[in-house]
Amino acid sequence: MKNGRCWVVSSAIRRRTTKPRWFTSGLSARRFGKALRGLRQRSRLRGLSRRARASITFRLARAGTGVDHIPVGPDGKPTDANQYRAELEKLEHSLAWAAETGRAQHDAYDKIAKKQKDRGELIEATRSAFLYVFVGREPRGDRMLSKYRMEPNPAYKPTSRSTAIFAKVRGYAWIDDEAGQLARVEVEVTDDIAIGGFLAKVYKGSHFMQERYEMAPGLWLPSYSQYDFDGRRLFVSFSIHERTFYTNYRRIGPPNEALATIRAELGKSATVNADP
Repeated sequence: MKNGRCWVVSSAIRRRTTKPRWFTSGLSARRFGKALRGLRQRSRLRGLSRRARASITFRLARAGTGVDHIPVGPDGKPTDANQYRAELEKLEHSLAWAAETGRAQHDAYDKIAKKQKDRGELIEATRSAFLYVFVGREPRGDRMLSKYRMEPNPAYKPTSRSTAIFAKVRGYAWIDDEAGQLARVEVEVTDDIAIGGFLAKVYKGSHFMQERYEMAPGLWLPSYSQYDFDGRRLFVSFSIHERTFYTNYRRIGPPNEALATIRAELGKSATVNADP
């Protein structure tokens, strides 16, 4: 959610040899290409000698150019008041910086805009990279979804390393008939995918799925994501088996509005600079 916050419950099964470090997915709509980039950031934590299971709940808030993760209890309430306040003060600091209009902020937002543009182009490429075969219609609650099988288009010519992965994945997409929005997607890797040349590889059989709902009029966001990836980074194997549930989305606005909200929660003055 671009200018909002939500509670996120993340349940993960991960193998590792290092001290546990838990990550949750971001708030934006998840794409397969983005899932692979996230995998690169996390794969260093996967040394596979034993299993560990944990559930952790975060309060997530958009903090200008990033997303702030504040640990809370399973009921969404703070478990340690002092730690919670300290985390809110860190968020306040990030939002205060993001609400400024200096060169550093301008450059940071330009980088975000470029990433969003690249992701948009990647999603647009899926229109021609896959052949979509209608399978049938399925009900979900009081709405109908049209299910399509996604097969790599043999005539498609990739234009980048990111689009080259499309030839090695296939899956299904469910479209909400009324809204014309992606409601669910399941993707499976059908051949090993090299990342960064020889630096990393995602193995055949890895799987990603996501459920999406209309959280506000015209705004579709994830409610559930699942990652089951196996591969290697350099000479170290990794395995990611993660389940993330998203609930209680609430809008808190751009940095200046969000800053006022957080300062009010901290019992501070809500005076801030104009939004960049």
